[in-house]
Amino acid sequence: MKCEAIGSMGKFVGLWIIWYLMKIEVDMIQFPSNRFLSLKITCNSSNVCFAISNIYAPNSIASRRNVWNFLSNHRNSFQNLPWLIGGDFNTPLNVK
Repeated sequence: MKCEAIGSMGKFVGLWIIWYLMKIEVDMIQFPSNRFLSLKITCNSSNVCFAISNIYAPNSIASRRNVWNFLSNHRNSFQNLPWLIGGDFNTPLNVK
């Protein structure tokens, strides 16, 4: 097993991605942000490639908007690979 991580800062608790080395090859995609952990994944058995991003969005609406703008502006960084985005977006579905 191997992992990549971004450490915590203030209230931000950090991000981890863990994988099994014999099944996939992983290349880190660097972004100038501590809110994203992005990787290019290649499956060893099929040679299929895709990108995966783990996101931790801030609580404030204005800061979250910056996260969405950043993602939108950097989608070309993944060289037209299929892109899976997951994590904590801190976006409520319903506000009562």
